[in-house]
Order: sequence, then C-alpha cells, then structure tokens
Amino acid sequence: MGANDIQIGGTHYKGSDLQVWDLGRYGVGFLEGSAVKYITRWRKKNGREDIEKALHYIEKIKEEYRINGYRNPARNVSQDWELGQLAARFIQANQIEDDDEQVAITALICWSRMQDIYTAEDAVCVLLRKNEIL
Repeated sequence: MGANDIQIGGTHYKGSDLQVWDLGRYGVGFLEGSAVKYITRWRKKNGREDIEKALHYIEKIKEEYRINGYRNPARNVSQDWELGQLAARFIQANQIEDDDEQVAITALICWSRMQDIYTAEDAVCVLLRKNEIL
C-alpha cells in the first residue's frame, strides 16, 4: 500500500493513481498545483470555496509573472508534448469530464504565455457560474 492509497479526511482524491501531489515530480509548481488541486476537488469537497481558492492561486501566478517575471517551473524540466501528455493523464486518472475543468487544468500544467493563464482563469470563472446554477 502506497501513500496514494491512503487519504486523511474525505475521499475526494482516492482512487487516482496520478494525484495532484504527484505533479511535482514533473516540475509542476506549487502555485499551479494548488490551483489544479482546487479545480479537481470542488465538486466533491467545498464547492464554490474551492473554485474561489483556485482563482486566488491563478491571481498569484499572474501577480508573480507581472512583478517578478515568474515562469512555469515545469518548463524547466519538461517539453511541451510531455506536459500535454501529463495533463491528459491527470485528467483521465482523476475522471475529469467537465470541459472547462479540463481546459483549466491543461492550461495550468502546460502554460508558457500569460494568455494561457487567462485561459485557465476564464475556464475557472465558468465553473464559478456553473456552481451558482447547481
């Protein structure tokens, strides 16, 4: 039994062989990984609050980019196609079926331009509107 087989508090990550914390092995940064975490679990845990937390991390990425020239740390260790495959594997392993969730997660894992972060932000804003309807 490995760490991915155990979850303390809840079941919102259980059952996936590629969990959010595993993304770090591929260079995905803390800010990006945290936003992905909240996008991945919002339906199973804290709803609107998790979506708002994802948006808060995205805002921090934008701020760090603007002020400090922050770049996607995953690009230091992985190629475009590797990050695309990682995003696809993560989405499949976590059974992410919603198109907007898929767009946001892919953009956060693979981003190279600020436009990619805005794409993620737009998709998460759509999730916020969906949450208000649910």
